Amino acid sequence: MFSKVKSLYLLIVPSLILAACQSAGTPEAVVETLVVTEVVEATPVEVIQVVTPTPEPGGPRTLVICIGREPETLYPYGGEVLSTLQILEAIAEGGWDAFDNNSFAYQPIILEKLPNLADGDAYLTVVTVSESDTVVDADGDVVTLDLTADPPLMLVPAGGGEPLPYQGGEFEMEQLSATFQLLPDLLWSDGAPLTAADSVYAFNLLADPDTRGLKQTVERTASYQAIDDLTTVWTGLPGFLDAEYYINFFGPAPEHTWGKYTAAELLEAEASHLKPVGWGPYMIDEWVQGESMTLHKNPNYFRAAEGLP
Repeated sequence: MFSKVKSLYLLIVPSLILAACQSAGTPEAVVETLVVTEVVEATPVEVIQVVTPTPEPGGPRTLVICIGREPETLYPYGGEVLSTLQILEAIAEGGWDAFDNNSFAYQPIILEKLPNLADGDAYLTVVTVSESDTVVDADGDVVTLDLTADPPLMLVPAGGGEPLPYQGGEFEMEQLSATFQLLPDLLWSDGAPLTAADSVYAFNLLADPDTRGLKQTVERTASYQAIDDLTTVWTGLPGFLDAEYYINFFGPAPEHTWGKYTAAELLEAEASHLKPVGWGPYMIDEWVQGESMTLHKNPNYFRAAEGLP
């Protein structure tokens, strides 16, 4: 809103000043100028601006991304170079582990939640071990209990405390378990159901000697099993009190397309090496090696109903 200032000038007419007992003289004129300021409010003016939205382009939209290096393979257990991980993130959201790691914390992608001891979907059990059992010792190493070991094997007893030497017979230790729940109605990008059995298949594949990659968690796992289509249960070796137990879920592998190959054959098979299926927002169309890779929207993406990607 704007205002205008209007000034009004008033001129005071001359007056005559007469002094008593004095001879009449020429009257003196006194002139005063008084300025009066008045503020007048103006009427606001509404301005309407019409903006015409830019129409969406017809047909598919294409985004071209340049990466510094071509992946050697798209088989998740065949290489760990950054370019491979970048592509796997597009076809298997969260990478093949199915977790994101933002703001110094893990976020589950295809799981209902991360298990934890407070909620009861992770828990400790006291178990009794004895000669020839496989456990994790106080140093975090996988060992077979042997009374004749020199130096003696040091074990953390149930309830914690200082490590004790194994002296034969029975010994009580703690064993950690965690339960993982998949989101319902997940599909692979080719439309096949994605189930807990695919996660167990991935664990067994990782445990195979012909599969590359880190095996630390696999070697410290007592069992990994599916108890229904959506639920897996991980149990560590006695003594393996993993601080990150809540991510001991094995990202699913598509047994329906990989199951006919051995672990060694999967390193080069087209179904795993060139065009793996996944659960992420995109799927592979074509890989012209040495030139380009083309992906398109995955119609079976579990967040497609949200308009994603």
